Order: sequence, then structure tokens, then C-alpha cells
Amino acid sequence: TSGNLIFEQGVFRIRPTLVVEKNVDYSTGNLDFVGDIIIRGDICAGFSVHTTGTVTVDGAVEGAIVEAGGDIIITKGVLGDNSAMIKSGRTVRAAYLENCVVYAGTAILADCAINAQLYSDGAIRIVSGRGTVIGGLLTAVDVNVIGARSGVLTEIALGQRSFALIEATDLERSLEQMKKEHKELERSLEYLEQQEPSKEISAKISNFRLRYATTGLKLDAMRRRLKLLREERFDLSQCRLCCQVVYPKAKISIGSDTITVSNLETQCNVHLSKKGIQLR
Repeated sequence: TSGNLIFEQGVFRIRPTLVVEKNVDYSTGNLDFVGDIIIRGDICAGFSVHTTGTVTVDGAVEGAIVEAGGDIIITKGVLGDNSAMIKSGRTVRAAYLENCVVYAGTAILADCAINAQLYSDGAIRIVSGRGTVIGGLLTAVDVNVIGARSGVLTEIALGQRSFALIEATDLERSLEQMKKEHKELERSLEYLEQQEPSKEISAKISNFRLRYATTGLKLDAMRRRLKLLREERFDLSQCRLCCQVVYPKAKISIGSDTITVSNLETQCNVHLSKKGIQLR
């Protein structure tokens, strides 16, 4: 079969792949696909791409929405115009990230970030190329240069599980919808069981019982996942910020502890101790 060959969980798999040989714009419309998507051009402003697999963009992303269950790879970068949102269940890779919001379940890797809000439950590494972060808000960072001589406020927050928080919020919303569906199925079953027996009624009862059991299993699975996300604890002592240069006005937080850098610092390592945040 044709598709995209990947290796995951110890086995090779072939995933269906959608290849767009041009820009995602009015000629293609928004994309919603089960599998991997390869886009040879750009994703233009105002459009969206959603997929369960990996998204590979050979060009750039403008003020668009890109969501993927797998990796998001953007060869050029994101010029978001404060309206782009990139959300990956795994890793986001891009040359530059500018005026955008990025969420990643595993890591964010880029050469440069300017006025961007970057959230990762794993790491943010901006050390290749220019390796510079100017303005914006980041979580879980390994970076070369933070801030600029102009004193632009750059915020670094460690110990936040932003992607997990988003997943929990989405799960709570889905859980409420599923509860309503489950209750409606229960009412329908009660009504059907009170009707005069017939082949048609029996078939409907069988169908509703199956749907009722299925939604019950889904509810149980969603409750278990939500419970796991709520009870998950993050060890703040494991948080580290490594950078070569930090310019004044950079704000660094680990959990509820915060420091503001007032002097130029070089070859920095920031961590949390019993005395609070330590910058060395």
C-alpha cells in the first residue's frame, strides 16, 4: 500500500499521507485529515490544518491554525501576525517562531523566537542558528540568548504542564457532552422498552443498548485519563534553564517563585533550591 513509512512502538507502520503540491489557501480550503500531511508550499493566513498524524510544511506558516497528533515540521518558520496557533502532540520544529502561540507535548525546537508564546510539557530548545529569544513567554527552556539590549520583556516559566492542562480542559468539555449523550440514550431506551414488542422496536432497542454500552466505556476511559492528568505532579527540582546570555528585564519563574534579571548575565544556569530560584 502507498503511504508514509514510520517506526513507532517497536514496529513499522504505513500511514496514509495527503500531499498538497501548493499553498493551503482558497484553492484548497481548510484541511482535516486522518494520517500525515505534506504541504509543498505555505499555509496562508486565515486557514487551518488538522490531522491525527504529522504535518510537514516545506514553506512557512502565516496567521493560520495547525494542529497535529504527531510532529509539526515547518521548514521555514512561522510569521504569525499574532493570530497563528501551532499545537502538536509531540514535537514542533521550525526555523523561526514569530508572533505566534505554540503548544507541544514533547518539545519545541527552533533557531529563533520573537514575541512568541511557547509552551512545552517537555523542553524548548533554541540553541541552533541564532538561538535567540526576544520577548514573549516560554516554558521549559534551553536557549543561547534571552532578551535583547533594548530591554524587551521576556518571560521564562518552568514547571508548567501547559499541554497537559489544555488536554484536561478539552477532556472535561468532551466528558460533559458524552454524559449528555449517555443520558439521552438512557431515556430513549426506557421509552422503547415500554412500547409494544415488535421486530422494529426490538431492533431499535438492540441498537440503543449497543450505543449506550459503547458511550459508557468511552466515559470510563475519559474519566480515567482526566483523573491521571489531575493527579499528575511535576518535580520542580528537575527544572533547569541553561543559556549563554540573559539581558536585563528577563523574568524567570519556577512554580510560584519568580526573579527578574536586572544585570547582564552570561553562562547562566537557573534552578530551584530550598532558598528559592538560584541563578549562577
